[in-house]
Amino acid sequence: WKTGCLDCPNLRKYPVSLVFDRSKEGWKRKKEAFCSIDKKNMIFAATSDWVGNIQRESFLGDYPCVTMNNGLDDGVCRTLEASALRRELLGGGDFLIFGFANKWFQSENSDTLRFLNENLPENVKIVLAGAVWENPNPFPDRIKTVGFIKEPEKLAEYYSAADVFVNLTLE
Repeated sequence: WKTGCLDCPNLRKYPVSLVFDRSKEGWKRKKEAFCSIDKKNMIFAATSDWVGNIQRESFLGDYPCVTMNNGLDDGVCRTLEASALRRELLGGGDFLIFGFANKWFQSENSDTLRFLNENLPENVKIVLAGAVWENPNPFPDRIKTVGFIKEPEKLAEYYSAADVFVNLTLE
């Protein structure tokens, strides 16, 4: 991604290609399109210094970039009393991992869920927000889904109930 694409390992993902690897041409077209814009007319806004540093390593590195850290409403995002929710989610366990389902339910990640189910200690429970099982939950004793949490106060309660928040990804 820094100097060009070739032999793309993700041909079946966006942009999908069933036969030919056109990643080299696609990368060149994107570079030409973005770099044709005058540097005075484009500023990138990164959500963290880390994201800004990634941009600076790419073909967009000569363009200005400002970091605009995501702000939190500390009236909502604060530690809450969540012992009742914690007891409900733990169901006999004593360590709670909270995360977002995101891509966890895609077929290529099923091995990760299976690994976690088989290798975490018995007292550890996982709660994933943002999706529900389409089929019966294959790990009903260990991994629970709670669907989408729309209310910020309820989300803060889930964060407060957890021992740790994780956002695992293979990308």
